[in-house]
Amino acid sequence: MRIYPQQTMEVDRNQVLADFQECSGIDDVEHCIAVLEQSDWDLMHAINSVMGEQTYDVTEENNSSAAEGAFVVEGKALSSVRVVERPPTPPPSYAQTTSSTSTGRPPTTRMLNFTVEYRDKTTNLVLTDSETIGTVKKLLSEEFGVAPHKQVLRGWKDRNPTSDMEVLRILNLPKDNQLFLLAPDIDLSDIQKSGTNGESPELLERLTQIYTLRIKYKTASKQYDLNFVGSKTVKEVKTDVFSLTSVPSRHQVWTGWPDKAKDESMTIAGAGVQHPIHCLEMEREAPAEKPRAKAVAMEIDGESDEDEFEDAQDIFEDNVDDNDSDLHVSSKRQQPLIEDNVKSETLGLEQFSHVFAERYGQICTPVFYIGSLDDAIREALQCKATERKLLAIYLHHDNSVFSNVFCSQVLCDERIVNYLTENFLTWAWDLTYESNKARLLTLCTRHFGSVAAGEVRTFSTDDLPLLLIITRNRSTNELLLTLKGKLNLDEVMTSLVNSVDVFQEHQAADISDERERNARLAVKEEQDAAYQESLAKDRAKAEEKRVLQEQQLVEVMKEQETLRQAEEDEREKEAISKSLADLVPSEPNTSCKEPISNIRIRTPEGDTVVRRFIASSALQVLLNFVVSKGYHLEDYKVLTTFPRRDLTSDDIDTSKSLKDLNLFPQETVILESRK
Repeated sequence: MRIYPQQTMEVDRNQVLADFQECSGIDDVEHCIAVLEQSDWDLMHAINSVMGEQTYDVTEENNSSAAEGAFVVEGKALSSVRVVERPPTPPPSYAQTTSSTSTGRPPTTRMLNFTVEYRDKTTNLVLTDSETIGTVKKLLSEEFGVAPHKQVLRGWKDRNPTSDMEVLRILNLPKDNQLFLLAPDIDLSDIQKSGTNGESPELLERLTQIYTLRIKYKTASKQYDLNFVGSKTVKEVKTDVFSLTSVPSRHQVWTGWPDKAKDESMTIAGAGVQHPIHCLEMEREAPAEKPRAKAVAMEIDGESDEDEFEDAQDIFEDNVDDNDSDLHVSSKRQQPLIEDNVKSETLGLEQFSHVFAERYGQICTPVFYIGSLDDAIREALQCKATERKLLAIYLHHDNSVFSNVFCSQVLCDERIVNYLTENFLTWAWDLTYESNKARLLTLCTRHFGSVAAGEVRTFSTDDLPLLLIITRNRSTNELLLTLKGKLNLDEVMTSLVNSVDVFQEHQAADISDERERNARLAVKEEQDAAYQESLAKDRAKAEEKRVLQEQQLVEVMKEQETLRQAEEDEREKEAISKSLADLVPSEPNTSCKEPISNIRIRTPEGDTVVRRFIASSALQVLLNFVVSKGYHLEDYKVLTTFPRRDLTSDDIDTSKSLKDLNLFPQETVILESRK
């Protein structure tokens, strides 16, 4: 919130009006202007005058409850209503301005009412908007006995909070709010049993049911069957459809929603959507005339939310041709997580991790193991029982309609990511290409057997994505659980928790067996060590003497063999040199009329040999001359100076003439040892 000097207010009253609405929560513009006029457009005075009207009656029930901040509110029982009052904590900008203006007025806060339903229970909370989401969860934990980290709150007005540290003020909540508390370990059967005596058991049951929305996307002539839990809001559904179709929710024209769905904060269950399948149609809104930049600036200047940001972004995107935009989105979406015929699993996993983070969020994504499946199994399962973890194998397919929703809403959820990181080693693979699918089937057959490979082979594209949970039981790797992409967040979390419980039972037994086995091995090793020590003492002297004699004999034989081989090689080289010397034509005299090549040969010893050759002579003649001088080609290279070429390499045709090889009219070659 900004605080303005008097002269600034007179100039920019639109900004003062926007800030007043933000602080007071009053949506009626005429009423806001009337209040500001009465306060002579003094923002602080106007806010204090409005906040003074927002009062509520509270009475203390007893001294102990008053000390804790719990009250009875207008006839409601103490167990159903809780009020939290703390010294108000103003935003940083407000605190700084207050200290500089020295107005003496206290900072203002709003009181928010929350009605929270959980199973067959309902409670009411009253908090200031300076409290955090974590405070709400802490109070609900005391009321319902559900740990804060297991709580999932649904029913927020505009958007779901992203962190427990988020302050209620920035959510732009109305004064009265109705929330629903969910927990991953809630069993539907428990809700059905306990809901008979509750205030709204049918609604609670609908909130946990799975609804299939059959959405016909008329613009692209496509159909999507999407599964959502009943606690999902209409706004969240439209956001998920945006991730599939690239149509912003503001430009989505729907047919088939119940009348209650006009309030996008309404849950699917509360909106009256048919169970188990509800048919809808959606198309993109026809493009309208582009608004002026000034109008856009005025619209964004006031209080904003996610829809306004999305609309502003879409306004600027409208400046680009629709066809080009569609092509751009399509090409970006088609970038695979793993390329076709990837060279190695490590390279594939590096690309998978990078592209996955770009698609579904850089902040919170699973930590994928970078390496082969062999290494992942060795590190997770084939290790000490105390260090063992479950192996989670995520299988992805870009053509599955569930991939985007499952990855963004389930796999990248902060609780899922933290739980996988703590209890699992996660390895991933992309089955979009047949070559990568064939490689995975080969790996599954080798590591988990033909039965598991056959099960993976039977999965269709609509069954993907999958999360395979692998455990180790009695020295064998087994497929413990298969989680399909159709499951929602609560179902996946519950299944992961159950699989960890089963794994920990097996792990405890393996740890006990491993300790007993290690104890037996320790005793046996001590006995073997004592026996080996006694034998070593008896054999030490004899062994030392025998080894010394063998070494001396071997050295003598090596010296003799070396001398014999050297003499034989020398005789062979001399014979070759003599035979090649006879094949080298005599050096042409100076009066020869044919073209002559003057070749300077530099030896490794630093000497220079000059020889004339007929330019039409083959390169082999020059090489034979070099060998005849005792420089055999298996020991030396014949190199030209510039450009540097090896005349003894296989790439050089020795039948070509010196002239053809640019060794004319003169050239210097160097003899270089190959050692």
